[in-house]
Amino acid sequence: MKRTISPGTRVLIDSLGQSSDWEKRLSALRPELEILRKIAATWEKRLSALRPELEILRKIAATGEFAAIPEIVSFVLSNNQEVSHAAVSAIDQLLCAAPSSELAWLDQRMRELSPYLGRHRLRWHQLRPLELNRFEVFGSASLSLLGVASFHSNGYVREEAVRRLAQVMDGTELPFLLIRLNDWVDEIRRATHSFVQVRLNSSYAGHFVAHLSLLDRLRQVERNNHYPLIEAIEALLKKAECQAALRAGCASPDRFTRRASFRLAADSAEGDLANLLEGALNDHDTMVQLWAARKAISAFEGEKCLTLLSRLKRHRLMPVRREALRALFAKFPQQATEELQAALLDSHASIREEAYLRLSEAGPFNFSGFYRDAVTSGKESSLAAAISGLGVMGLADDAHLVHPHVNHLRPKVRKAAVQALARLDRDSYLNVFIESLLDHSPSVSAEAAKALRQRARQVGGNRLWDVFTKATSTRTKFKVLTLLAKLDKWESIPFLIRAAGDSNEEIAGAAKISLELWLRLYNRQFSQPTGAQRESLKSAFGEC
Repeated sequence: MKRTISPGTRVLIDSLGQSSDWEKRLSALRPELEILRKIAATWEKRLSALRPELEILRKIAATGEFAAIPEIVSFVLSNNQEVSHAAVSAIDQLLCAAPSSELAWLDQRMRELSPYLGRHRLRWHQLRPLELNRFEVFGSASLSLLGVASFHSNGYVREEAVRRLAQVMDGTELPFLLIRLNDWVDEIRRATHSFVQVRLNSSYAGHFVAHLSLLDRLRQVERNNHYPLIEAIEALLKKAECQAALRAGCASPDRFTRRASFRLAADSAEGDLANLLEGALNDHDTMVQLWAARKAISAFEGEKCLTLLSRLKRHRLMPVRREALRALFAKFPQQATEELQAALLDSHASIREEAYLRLSEAGPFNFSGFYRDAVTSGKESSLAAAISGLGVMGLADDAHLVHPHVNHLRPKVRKAAVQALARLDRDSYLNVFIESLLDHSPSVSAEAAKALRQRARQVGGNRLWDVFTKATSTRTKFKVLTLLAKLDKWESIPFLIRAAGDSNEEIAGAAKISLELWLRLYNRQFSQPTGAQRESLKSAFGEC
């Protein structure tokens, strides 16, 4: 969630502050309106309808930016009822948009803003406990105001707000009570603790689940020892009658709530662990999927575990596949060899490295021969992985097996081939890398540029400039420009000058930056330009 106020909302807030004395200025300019308003009660309604605060507050509420609450809260205390109600409505709407995990930030933010930066802010700063009675006229929205009042800098106001919040027993008050558990005033902490203790029953399970992030915050603070209360709440949630609330938490749109709910449900002895982990493995959160894989691997044994591992080794998420490989090697070493060999052709390099490590621990294995056979067989589904593996494990003589694949139809295979050639025999395939710079696939072109990064001087400026002029994409030109900047001092400068005159403004701007860097580093080298380099430099100036 966004904790900053957008420029548009900031303009609204500033105009709101400027409009607070609108009525006074209007009365001074047009005294006849003030006289008419005193005589006719209906004129008050018309005049109020013209007040700009109302429309501004409605616009601020529509932004959904809860960070604006500290800026507008003082307008709740306006003497004009319409402005006051508009401010209350805006705060209620914005507070509903704020996730509970952000309420602790809002609590701190309410006290960071100086009350002396505007008359409207000072009014809220001067709020007294008895004035909280004014909030009762706002109906259901009064609870939001009490919640914001529990963030007040005045301890007596916070204490009174907590006392009034404790009288509400529908769960909406709970996040504000959880925040005040860490209040710096001991009396408020003790009172809040007793109010939360009263709510330790199954009817509040769903509310505690919804605010698990605030419980986690209590673990991290040091003002008081909250662990006994946290453990009591978690023990409650693990009970059979609270499993429905935890299951609902596992489907929450809030990422932290889902993670914590899965963890608590798995630790409970009441639920169906297999069914729970099945849902976790299908969750869109990768951290939940990885947690579920580790939990399942540790929880199940024998054939059930083996069946699970056969499924996890095909999981789309790399860390999950890696956990499956590790567990397979640890729990079923006799059956792991074949699976590890198959993993040598996994699409992800980390899985291949894991398989290499485990097979090396098991005994001698001819990795280079394995990858040679895989490349020679030309199996399409694993060709890119086989080429990449040969690039790591092979010898310089193996480059001839890789070279034909630089023209493969699939970009993934071409990229793997360029990368493998750069590792096996970089100097012999400079021409291949130069041609691959113009590849239509950005990933292949990027790999070629990487291969040439330390060989730009061997290629020479003329050949690189030829690629630059042929390139049609901005990305390719950027890559070639980077290589041109790596040439020798007097060889690079003519090409950088020509690139600075490119019709593409982005390329021209990047070339000018390279020229500025060239000037800064001018005195690092004291070589003199040759006659040919002088002529090339004159020609570049002439062209530009």
